[in-house]
Amino acid sequence: MNYNEMLNSFYGPYVAENMKKDDPIISTTSGYYNTVNGATAYWNATFGTEGFSILKKDTYKHDGIRFYTATGSKGSGLDETDAIADTDKPTVATATVGFKTFNTAFEVYENALIKAQNNDWVDLNDIMATEGELHMSGINDTLFVDADTLASVGKGFESIDRVTISEAAVAALSYSAGDNDLYGLDVTSATYFDPICSHNSGTDREYDPVLLLNTIADIRANRGITQKIITGTDTYAQMQASSLTQMRYGNNAEMSFTMTPEGPSVKNGIDGGMAIATVNGAAVFQSPDVESDGISRMYLLDDSEQKGKPQLSIDIATPTVLHTGNNPVYLDSFKEKSSYVTRGELVVSSRFRQGSIRDLKTYTV
Repeated sequence: MNYNEMLNSFYGPYVAENMKKDDPIISTTSGYYNTVNGATAYWNATFGTEGFSILKKDTYKHDGIRFYTATGSKGSGLDETDAIADTDKPTVATATVGFKTFNTAFEVYENALIKAQNNDWVDLNDIMATEGELHMSGINDTLFVDADTLASVGKGFESIDRVTISEAAVAALSYSAGDNDLYGLDVTSATYFDPICSHNSGTDREYDPVLLLNTIADIRANRGITQKIITGTDTYAQMQASSLTQMRYGNNAEMSFTMTPEGPSVKNGIDGGMAIATVNGAAVFQSPDVESDGISRMYLLDDSEQKGKPQLSIDIATPTVLHTGNNPVYLDSFKEKSSYVTRGELVVSSRFRQGSIRDLKTYTV
């Protein structure tokens, strides 16, 4: 079953009793009742889902992954009377990945719901929609946490930052030993699971397009082809500024993207040359959630498919579901309790084809 088939088969009527949460909305909660402000509350906080949207999605199929860590003999030429070459075999290793459960819960008391029927009140549907956005934003946050915050601590999804930090960078940047280990694999010995990471030992250096091109080349030397670059708005501005002198106007080809359930589909478009859409064929995306040193880091990702599986993807075990319940016998109170839950994990099979650039600052013109 592919990801689209899973979504089509999974979503439908789904009601279940919710678990516990301890900060309810009641009839006197500040801001929810107002005679003039309307029933819809608009976000004035910063949150986003860029990372979750940009990364490819796949269906969770296995509890682990298997790697070839060394090849067998590639063979050799034979003279007419030579004996057949000795047999040889590749080396295989395994890792347990599993999936994480991410949960956002909220509750509204019946008195507040009754007021919502007759007064100018933030209604339950609006609260549910907003909590749903907050839930997805929370998943997005876990994808961008610094490598020194282990996913096991917050029980969130693995982070892109950890996927793209190398063994050498962990030592040079004074991270704790093991901050770059993933799925229980110790990269000290599992060198086949070590990504490409350009750093400057914690001292910020000016953004330089050559850094980016060299890192793409290093990934290519590992048989990787960078498909996507994710960075922050400040570093993206540096990329634009550094290309100003090369800008041409007219029928310059530019790649744009459209969103699909599996992630962005890159294609098409004509533009005058202002926006940076690709570098060496890799689509460039911005997210304000990317970790920053002097300016935001750059994540260079290869999510192309190998043997029918993206080399980097969010594998979804169960897509986002809203559980609701209002039975006072079970809840021991008169209220509506609700909970969003998503199960999945950020899975990388070919980590040595991923990369990042760290220790950047604004370049001087």
